[in-house]
Amino acid sequence: MDPVERMLASFRARLFPARSRRRQAGAAAVEFALVIPLFTVLVMGAVDYGYYFFSEQVVTNAAREGARTGTLVAMAGSTPTGAEQSTATSNARTAAQTYMQKGGVTCPSGCVTATYTTAPGSPTIDVVINYPYAGLTGFNRSVMPTRIYAHAAMRW
Repeated sequence: MDPVERMLASFRARLFPARSRRRQAGAAAVEFALVIPLFTVLVMGAVDYGYYFFSEQVVTNAAREGARTGTLVAMAGSTPTGAEQSTATSNARTAAQTYMQKGGVTCPSGCVTATYTTAPGSPTIDVVINYPYAGLTGFNRSVMPTRIYAHAAMRW
């Protein structure tokens, strides 16, 4: 490009600035179209992982709360009777389910189990929660865990 053509091009750019602005506006739209899918994936992934960690904490604390509540049943002797064991496991299961519902995590029937066991030397209430995690957005199902497992045992 010779010097005269360069000078004419610079005059045209000064005289007609709208033409170059339109080109830049189009470029911004193209850049936005290229970036928005990646940005959406990142935001949805952050939301899903955040909700997963929240649900995991609620399920873990529900298992602890259930085991703690089961151990609050008074024993008549050093070893609980069958009725006391049944009451303790029922209270533990109900407390864990209630804690999960208050935490906003709905558990289908059968995902909370409470059992009476004996640890070496003392009776124990054992609470296991196997929660099927579905995710909040459903966007990252292929990379997110599908189950949350929590286990708590407390001596009576």
